Amino acid sequence: LVVISDDEKVLALAQSSIPLPSGIPEWLTPIVGVIPAQLFACHLTEVKGYDAETPRSITKVTETH
Repeated sequence: LVVISDDEKVLALAQSSIPLPSGIPEWLTPIVGVIPAQLFACHLTEVKGYDAETPRSITKVTETH
């Protein structure tokens, strides 16, 4: 379980936690929360040895005319 929060009680419940700075306006919290989550997923993919450019269940198609 990965938790991204500015609440210390919530962060203590997680196996992996990403603390956010406190006092961020609510309208900015999606940006401040999503970017660390995307970076975590990217680094986890690399650590596990997967290629992020060739996902298992998605086929990328590029057509050039």
